[in-house]
Amino acid sequence: MLSLVTGASGHLGTNLIRTMIKEKRQIRVLLAPNTDLSAEFDVEKVWGDVRDPKVMKQACEGVSTVFHLAAVISITGPKGGLVWDINVEGVRNCAQAAMNAGIKRFIHVSSIHAYNIYQNSTFTVDESCESASSKQPIYDQSKSAAEKVLREFIPRGLDVVFVNPTGIIGPYDGANSRMGRLFKDMFTRRFKVLISDGFNWVDAQDVVAGILSAEAKGRVGENYILAGYWASMADLGGVADKVAGVKGVLLTVPGWLPYLSVPFFKVMGSIQNKEPLCTMESLHALKASRYMSAAKAQKELGFTARSTEASVRAIYEDYLNSGLLHQRSLSNGS
Repeated sequence: MLSLVTGASGHLGTNLIRTMIKEKRQIRVLLAPNTDLSAEFDVEKVWGDVRDPKVMKQACEGVSTVFHLAAVISITGPKGGLVWDINVEGVRNCAQAAMNAGIKRFIHVSSIHAYNIYQNSTFTVDESCESASSKQPIYDQSKSAAEKVLREFIPRGLDVVFVNPTGIIGPYDGANSRMGRLFKDMFTRRFKVLISDGFNWVDAQDVVAGILSAEAKGRVGENYILAGYWASMADLGGVADKVAGVKGVLLTVPGWLPYLSVPFFKVMGSIQNKEPLCTMESLHALKASRYMSAAKAQKELGFTARSTEASVRAIYEDYLNSGLLHQRSLSNGS
């Protein structure tokens, strides 16, 4: 049976395709214009925009399952409306094409940000929590709105299951994601000062296992939070030091202090033509509840999460194997 993966060139998409290839599954991927996959991935490719009905009709033909990963992750606001267009209207277009094609199962990879994760620091986020509020960043609002759009299709016959990962880390990223870039900087000690705030982190490989289990076992219309473990940014830096064998002083500062550096990171991002690592929205995310429960996914999907240290070690080994890091570069912290 043929499966469609949208957003295939991203960190999670790359991990999903790797696993599906190992399982000898037939795969078609939808790639945004000007993106591609590694030559090692022998899969059928369709290039186009999830907002284009003709592209989605072509992508969905003959498919049994859609894994919808395509999304714009933003810590810099609406990006001229692109966040809403892709994350909400793109989802609507995908769902319509899938329903028209008679697709059996639609696995929507949403986010923990679809929930109101900022109620207070001690409450537990689970599937019963309220949706993201209008006071939350536009990315959070878009993920919540996308789920509402998909729920409109369920009574019309589309078999939708939702998974909500927390903060995704792990190997096979190539330092392309924001967290991937940050880990590379941590391994080489480019970042010597980290904050005491943090988030719940889950390994991309465990999320993939949860996605595939949701395909096989997930109940129609149900959400499954795929959570790992909370760690502060300073904790992650300490684990990175341990894994990479880097020695030296690592300073931990309170969560309010980086707000003063946001303008600096904005300027540096503009100079480097990259999304800044530190913005008001990214700092806001680190104020979310520490307690995010994967109990439902554990019970119904058999979901498990490896330790944060195991994830960081896998990232480090992947960076060494791919040439993104060199052992000698770590001895002087350069």
